[in-house]
Amino acid sequence: MFVTPDRNSWDTLWNGPVNGLVAARDVWNADEVYSIDDVDMELPKILARSTSIYATSEAEPFLQRLRNQGVTVKQPFNLTPRIAELRAVKSPGEIRNMRLAGRASGRGFNKAMSRQWKSEAELWAYLAWRFRVGGCEKEAYVPVVAGGRNACTIHYTRNDEKLRYALAGC
Repeated sequence: MFVTPDRNSWDTLWNGPVNGLVAARDVWNADEVYSIDDVDMELPKILARSTSIYATSEAEPFLQRLRNQGVTVKQPFNLTPRIAELRAVKSPGEIRNMRLAGRASGRGFNKAMSRQWKSEAELWAYLAWRFRVGGCEKEAYVPVVAGGRNACTIHYTRNDEKLRYALAGC
């Protein structure tokens, strides 16, 4: 396992704690733990002694870079279908979290629709706040908050325009 190295006391005070090398061993029971700073040196050794490699397609450019450097890298098994299978079945804890998020999101949207907003950014900030006070850590995705000419843009995420309202029938 490659992780962010443990921080010194100054870094921890300034940036907060990280789950570093010690946590990887003690909490996650990793058999081998390395600093992410050592990935270029350690990963080729690990790959050389591995009988099987499992990776998603996103890892291919990195594996190709290693091959270009002369590292023998076996063809990985595609992990993507297995990940999809694992995501299909939810644990009781995941179901509880999904229900909490749905409840917090629904309530936030309902409250937001009960008033008018000056700007997309103001509405976005309100929704983010409602999600958090409802028990969510953050938004589950980049929000699309759009009005006017942006209202039908599916992946609009600038959220920086003014919102204008017209009276019905005008």
